[in-house]
Amino acid sequence: MDENLDKKLESSTAGWKLKVDTLIVLLISLTPFNLSVVDKTGLDTGIDNTLDKVVRVAWFLFCILTVCLLKPRLFHRVFAHPSPLMKLLFCYMIILTLSLVVNGVGITGFYRLCEYILLLFALDIVDKTIRLEGRDAAVRVFAGWVQMAAVAIVIMIAIGLVISPNHFYALETQGRFRLGGNAYSPNFIGMVFASGMLSSLYLMGKARTTLKKFLILMCCLFFCVALYFTGSRTAQFSVAIAICLWVLLNFNIMGRALLCAVCMIFVVPLLLLFYEFFVERLLPLIGKGERPLYDLLTLNNRSVVAEVGLQGALDHWYLGVGFVEGVKEYYRLNFTQSYWLPPHTHNALIESFLSGGVLSLLLMSVVFYKSVKLILRNLACRQNSPDIYLAALSLPLILGCVTMTIFGGVYTVLTFWFFSLALFSWSKNERKDSVYS
Repeated sequence: MDENLDKKLESSTAGWKLKVDTLIVLLISLTPFNLSVVDKTGLDTGIDNTLDKVVRVAWFLFCILTVCLLKPRLFHRVFAHPSPLMKLLFCYMIILTLSLVVNGVGITGFYRLCEYILLLFALDIVDKTIRLEGRDAAVRVFAGWVQMAAVAIVIMIAIGLVISPNHFYALETQGRFRLGGNAYSPNFIGMVFASGMLSSLYLMGKARTTLKKFLILMCCLFFCVALYFTGSRTAQFSVAIAICLWVLLNFNIMGRALLCAVCMIFVVPLLLLFYEFFVERLLPLIGKGERPLYDLLTLNNRSVVAEVGLQGALDHWYLGVGFVEGVKEYYRLNFTQSYWLPPHTHNALIESFLSGGVLSLLLMSVVFYKSVKLILRNLACRQNSPDIYLAALSLPLILGCVTMTIFGGVYTVLTFWFFSLALFSWSKNERKDSVYS
């Protein structure tokens, strides 16, 4: 009798702690959307986004207060028992702090770096979930967090479309309407919806009831439609490739070899045969604007931005130009295109290099490698479904690093998810205790 009561109490305690962790993770994941008009060219100095800055700081302080009230031990655990990834992040933040001081960047740059404290809290929660519940169980919990964050953003956008449709579905400078508008970056939420879709597919395979499978399927469909209306080609292409990778990884080694052989024998020759048609007719349909093929091949001019950023990183290789605000100032002084002033390098690794110098780049290259390793490990041998899901989820985020600052710049939920994947890559499939605590 006493033993059964103890088990019920343990189960109740574990359930409560999981709910607290979920609440904290969701708060840290749901960064505020923009309430004012966004200057997408970076050239309009008349736009006042003071309200957005105030809301962002209020969100940060509310997250800190929530951790203080619901899980104060996080402050001790983050610094007293850091994981290898956390130690790497501490070094990264110290380097960026030195860079901010040396370059004389204002207080805004220090605040942007302070937001990474929330990332440390979220990663510690993921790390403890892995250690106490085992890696496979932690993957399922993490997939649920990704799905919930994506669903919450869909709900906020749906409400926003009712209240202010022109703010949440606005005309871009390239002459196309995109979901997100001024409230969210369409490319950002495109990646969020892609991650939500992949997480929903994984959870659907784990669902035990038909009703739950149906509800998760509805989530997938909503994410798919929302992803289409964002117009984010990086997110759309990467989720398609991720699903193909998912299918491929579910084959055994012989099946994969046979599939690759079929592609080499039949698909590659067909692509070479119709190469001219593909370049002249299909690629322009994928590109946008007046010069669609040029737009596609230059990643919508992002390659030019990355080149300027790389040159600046090489010129300031020792400590960079300063986190976020230093990069903005560098582009203001060195970017020569008259119709656009980019706020960042549009490349995660170059952003890290330009922000904090070569040591910053080396540290973030380790994180990047750990995420890539999730795919390489799956390709090398047959893995279980949690590992296949992690590999599929990492693909859009890795490709997103080519055109976005998923890490290295302003904190977003994509930053948290990317570092979480590196954490899973670092971890082993074991647990120390059966109770979530």
